[in-house]
Amino acid sequence: IRGVYPLVDGAGREKDWTKGSNFVSKEGKIYKLNLGKIISRNIDSNELSQYFAKRDADSIVRILGNNLKNVSEKVFSAPVDTDTDIKSFVRNELSGQPVITGSSLTGAVRSVLFDYLRTTESREREVFGNSKDGSDFMRFIKFSDAEFDNTELVNTKIFNLHQDKGDWVGGWKHSGNPEGYTNSSFRPTGCNTIYEAIMPGEVGLGNIMLSEKAFEMLGGAQLNIVKKRGVLDIKTLFRVINNHTKEYLEKERVFFTAYPVQESTKIVDFIDVMLKKIPADDSFCILKMSAGSGFHSITGDWQFSDYTSTGFWGGG
Repeated sequence: IRGVYPLVDGAGREKDWTKGSNFVSKEGKIYKLNLGKIISRNIDSNELSQYFAKRDADSIVRILGNNLKNVSEKVFSAPVDTDTDIKSFVRNELSGQPVITGSSLTGAVRSVLFDYLRTTESREREVFGNSKDGSDFMRFIKFSDAEFDNTELVNTKIFNLHQDKGDWVGGWKHSGNPEGYTNSSFRPTGCNTIYEAIMPGEVGLGNIMLSEKAFEMLGGAQLNIVKKRGVLDIKTLFRVINNHTKEYLEKERVFFTAYPVQESTKIVDFIDVMLKKIPADDSFCILKMSAGSGFHSITGDWQFSDYTSTGFWGGG
């Protein structure tokens, strides 16, 4: 697996990094602190503990002084100066290395295949079968975890549609307050989220198992059996994923072109770069997954032919 855009497989809210507790910042750097290293340096932990309790990051930086780098697990470049929590990446509990979990890969591929395999069905069980009785088609497609070496921090902002003089327009979300909630001006802070992410070019090793023979033996009662048998071929699976990704990116390109705001041309340019990366020979695939995937991607993107139509969604 090779990263082609910043990718996040989150470890969960309980493992978020909090400023003044898990990390501190200084001069454009973020220091992920390691309590064991702090203790080994014979730093006065009693004095520090009161500042950890109050999450007083400035006092922690002052006490650690020149030891700051030595007592940190890692030093990151700070994407922005902010006090918001940092969303951490899931890690292998034994090695401590960041991993994209097999369950995350399976979920992302499952969403793509739901769109590809369905005809008129609207529920996953109707398309894939039921895991409780052993009929779930995804048991024939298995992914291992993929372990990586490195992560960096990225800053994200929320892009919203809002009404201006009766028209729907694009905007960046800056606060939860009605005044200045969303507007066309971009600034990196205010309703922003910092993620620990796998960056473009990073490579992780994992395995995919496509059980075509097992499907032939056990999948005879499956609906849409010809299509399902087809995606158990790696080249066909990659083609299905690439076609889905291409259609998704093209719809996103139309959306951001239709609702231009400050900095949105960079999004359109990035989409163009991504479209060019999709291989014509399907020798590999590009898959959108994990944090920030959005409603369309998570649900398989079968409900909307385009993203520019506006209104209020009435789904449950």
